[in-house]
Amino acid sequence: REGNHGELRVVKPLHQLRMSWQRAGWSAPSTLQIRLLPTRQGGTTISFHQEKLKDLYAREQMKAHWEQVLHRLMEASDGFGREENARE
Repeated sequence: REGNHGELRVVKPLHQLRMSWQRAGWSAPSTLQIRLLPTRQGGTTISFHQEKLKDLYAREQMKAHWEQVLHRLMEASDGFGREENARE
């Protein structure tokens, strides 16, 4: 919808995605890695690491973007644990 595109390079289900990732208007793709890391408390940490960004501005822009994505994921999953507990 926004014109972003990329190509998956590594897929390790439930653990890691590594891909080329390019926003509309960028002259070259970056490399994006998303990892799911288990925590000692039984939760999951989602890690975003992006390389080959054009400059500091692009790095700050993408940091803000991925923070928004994490926020939306947290909102979407907010009721998940409560729904599971209600079924038990």
